[in-house]
Amino acid sequence: MLGKKEQGVDYYKYYTEIIKSGNRGKWASEITPINERLSSRQINLANKDILDISGEPGFFGEDVKKVANRVVVTAFAEEVAFAIKDVLALESAKYDFNSDKLSSLFEPQSFDIIFVRYAIGFCENIELFFDECYKITKEPGFLYVSYSPASRGVCARWMFDDYTYLRQYTKKYIVDMAKNAGFNLVCEYDDGSYSWNYNMHPVQKLISSFYTSKIFKGASPEEYKQYNVAFLFKKS
Repeated sequence: MLGKKEQGVDYYKYYTEIIKSGNRGKWASEITPINERLSSRQINLANKDILDISGEPGFFGEDVKKVANRVVVTAFAEEVAFAIKDVLALESAKYDFNSDKLSSLFEPQSFDIIFVRYAIGFCENIELFFDECYKITKEPGFLYVSYSPASRGVCARWMFDDYTYLRQYTKKYIVDMAKNAGFNLVCEYDDGSYSWNYNMHPVQKLISSFYTSKIFKGASPEEYKQYNVAFLFKKS
């Protein structure tokens, strides 16, 4: 009834049309809050080498490039990586969390700051991923990770998508794995929260009633929400 999405990498090819249109929509001004957070820690994007992992459609990278020395944006679909290069004139590479290695794409200590913005849920082995990030981060360098921590609300909200959130991680697990790789937590940021069914399609709400009684059985009120957080790590 809701229509079946393309699977895996094929679904994310739609970014090519967004890039060509130049319509930023929800991707407008992404740099502003991040720039404010970094500036409060005396971290400046100016003249830095930046890697934005899974940074489709690339508008954030386009803004960063105005001040940075080098900006590389990775994309899940190769077609999207080409569009980022051709249309936005940014350095780009095809990258899959679960089949590619960052150390095979980039030289050791290539970047001052690595951004992983709301993409870590697609990574099935973050221990290996953080190790790879460490290899290509300069000293001193930073790793910025934003994501939605594990909750039953996340399960309920995204259960209709064909390709969303391959893994859910707790905040403690993310911090522990980053520390094991050699990154120390500098700061945690609150990006807000909302109810699991916020702006959900009425048909989805109806269908979800068959499942949510089991999903939320015995759950606390906090588990009914999707939370959004960001971590700033520094290479130790």
